[in-house]
Amino acid sequence: MRPPLAARLSRFLVGCYPLRWRQRYAVELLEVLDQHRPTARTVLNLWAGAVSAHLDPAWRAGRHPTIRLRRWAQIAAQIFAGIAAVLLVFALGIGFLAWQDWKGNMGPPLPLSQGGAGPVAFSPDGRTVAGAPIAGDTLALWALP
Repeated sequence: MRPPLAARLSRFLVGCYPLRWRQRYAVELLEVLDQHRPTARTVLNLWAGAVSAHLDPAWRAGRHPTIRLRRWAQIAAQIFAGIAAVLLVFALGIGFLAWQDWKGNMGPPLPLSQGGAGPVAFSPDGRTVAGAPIAGDTLALWALP
């Protein structure tokens, strides 16, 4: 997002806060915005704050009854909240599956077939490997390069 656009959107979003909030905090927030270069994150933060302030009962109780979020803003806030809830449930499901995988709960171990690998031992110098098969009584030795 270009800085001039982010600055204009930030100032616009400060005007979207409830009247009581603007009377109390708008001057300070505009001074902070003048001192720093707003970014896309600033715009998103101000938007979320404006929606939150409109939905907060403490700010709603003291405002004039005719001042309300416009219908499209209410619908946008409800859609955003629904999408956030779906993403949260999805992330919790993925996290639970990852935790189960990490915990090692992957079901019973697969049986090894006849002639599979058994215990393995290395010689002290690390140049010879001895391996015993699961079935049979033959010990295999390998010389490593």
